[in-house]
Amino acid sequence: MIGWLPDMTVRSEEPEMMDQMQSDPRALRRTLHLFARVNPILSGYRELIGRYICPDLLRTDGRPMRFLDIGAGACDVDVWLMEWCRRKRRPMEIVCLDHNPRVVRYARRLVRRRSRIEVRMGDARALEQMGERFDYVFANHVLHHLSDPEAAEVLRCAERVCDRVLLVNDVRRSYGNYAAFSLISPLLGRGSFAANDGRVSITKGFTVSEFVRLARAADLQGQAAVGVTFPGHVYLVSRKAEG
Repeated sequence: MIGWLPDMTVRSEEPEMMDQMQSDPRALRRTLHLFARVNPILSGYRELIGRYICPDLLRTDGRPMRFLDIGAGACDVDVWLMEWCRRKRRPMEIVCLDHNPRVVRYARRLVRRRSRIEVRMGDARALEQMGERFDYVFANHVLHHLSDPEAAEVLRCAERVCDRVLLVNDVRRSYGNYAAFSLISPLLGRGSFAANDGRVSITKGFTVSEFVRLARAADLQGQAAVGVTFPGHVYLVSRKAEG
């Protein structure tokens, strides 16, 4: 502990409120709605997908590609990507996977008019049992919810069903990130879990060296690299030979 800052030397095991099945359903809906608005700004997923997946999509021969979003939440990533594909005239099928039934119900209502986005309930560690292949697999803010062995297993399973690019983005744990988020968290409004869970997620996040060790533990077969993005994120990309 440094003053009012929590210990950042190791990953926290504190659960986030939105992960608890008995949490207030109204607050959960507000949180999902809010995250869908702030994620494009704070998570940096558009920059990463634009760097590693979109250029690969533009090199394809125009056949329908398949995209899997693990822990899709409110599906804001998927709606944005589908609109990008529509503008570029690139056919895409998107599968959104989440293990929380309340989140799945919320997401299905949001995308019910989008026929090429399918929301499924399931565990990412059982991906191979689906018997399906995906050109691209993406996970945003997922691994920090898991223990290190669980996170490595998800990475390993995700890469096994991925034919081109696996891209994983998560929270970088640091005192600076925690302090900065604490300053802006009052702006996120009341009635949601965002302020609390945002701080908790930073304490559960990863350092760069931890993400490197995670990639090694997953025994990834593609050309893997780990990097950082602003503000406060660490990512992993693994490219297969086809990608």
